[in-house]
Amino acid sequence: MDISPTVAAGRPTDLTLLWRGSEWALGAGLALALIGCLFNVAPTAAGGATFMDARLPIMAVLVFFAGVAPHPPPSVASGAAAFALLIVGGAAVVAASWTGRARDLAELRTELAYVRPGASILPTWTGSPIGEEASRRELPNFMLLNEHLAALAVIERRAFWPLEFADPTQQPLAIRESYKRMAAPSGWPTPWVRLSDNPATPADISAHRYLNRWRERFDFVLLVGPPASLRRTPSGLPLVRSGDAASLYQVIR
Repeated sequence: MDISPTVAAGRPTDLTLLWRGSEWALGAGLALALIGCLFNVAPTAAGGATFMDARLPIMAVLVFFAGVAPHPPPSVASGAAAFALLIVGGAAVVAASWTGRARDLAELRTELAYVRPGASILPTWTGSPIGEEASRRELPNFMLLNEHLAALAVIERRAFWPLEFADPTQQPLAIRESYKRMAAPSGWPTPWVRLSDNPATPADISAHRYLNRWRERFDFVLLVGPPASLRRTPSGLPLVRSGDAASLYQVIR
């Protein structure tokens, strides 16, 4: 009995039949080739945009699903069904992971209730503590998922936070003149340790320009991350409310 994994000459494999039997939309192959070339040269950040290279594989998958109509032969239909089940199962795992975020949002809304309309909020973070469930608030080896929680203050409380992505080359948003000196069109919340009792250094301001004279300009500090990881609270920042996902501090001038 021949149990060799080789394929007889001239006999197409199931994958070959699947490939030949698929219908490709006009330009789909060219678009995928172009995305592959761009992925090899794309920077991580440019023009104020971030994760440029990481977005391209997602784009390729979407182009493939939109531009290719497979017609699997009966011999691989069962395998295709199993693959579809894996996709559905993966989506279910992602949905279950994000369900836990509902508690974080409910907690944040409770804290934002103390913020008056028109107030300004400085965002800080402590990172993901050791032992925290990574699937809930962190994309492992990539980024945290809760860095922009403070954006909810704009919608819920008509408050201001500096990382509004109000870059005219990216979004149709305009910041009012009275808030422009505190704005940073793109960036990240500052690490909590930089809110020391000493004035922000030029390096701090270069990385997070809204730290320039932040005590004079901001009304609240929103800390994303558990307060248990804090070493010391800077003076003039009394705690308004503390939670597991975020804590709100008032800036006393």
